[in-house]
Amino acid sequence: MTILFEHLFRDHILQRGYSYFQDGAVHNLKRDRNQIWATVQGSEDYTVYIELKDDGIEVLECSCPYFPDSHNCKHLAAVLYALDEEDGELEVRSDLSLSLEILESLPQEDIIDFFGRELQINEALRTRFLSMYQERGILSESLYLRQIDSVFRFHLGSSGYIEYDEVDAFSSDVNAIISSIQELIDKEEYTSACTLTQLLARP
Repeated sequence: MTILFEHLFRDHILQRGYSYFQDGAVHNLKRDRNQIWATVQGSEDYTVYIELKDDGIEVLECSCPYFPDSHNCKHLAAVLYALDEEDGELEVRSDLSLSLEILESLPQEDIIDFFGRELQINEALRTRFLSMYQERGILSESLYLRQIDSVFRFHLGSSGYIEYDEVDAFSSDVNAIISSIQELIDKEEYTSACTLTQLLARP
């Protein structure tokens, strides 16, 4: 059975936990069927204990000072990301890794059907898709402004900051906008290029 865990954590805690995992901070990971122990290196070494059950996670414990206040901490998240790479009777997975595995198994027509429906209802996704894959011509200034606003709304969301795992995608979208500005300069449309540059550089 597959157990997902990311819904148990706040987004910024997940980001920090994933960074800890990527940096190799999870040590002495041991598993005995449904019980998991590990040490996570932070400002000091913290002990993590996790217990699984058939329909989810039964116990989460960490020796860090953040955990006693009923908060699931970054050390727990780091261990769960490490478990994502382990095989066990009860399989712990991140939403992303499971989604990618399912995506790779789907026939092309199912992927096109799903993505087509998402493009119909998600304006930010349409804008991002076109900015990445359309062979662009010169757009009007108002359309460029709309494109920039859409990119920032998509990546900032309601939190007002860029999520850790969105940095590369955000950078790609911004580079596409910069290419658009260069196209305006090449066409000697300097006023529009200056306006878009100022909007892109706004705080």
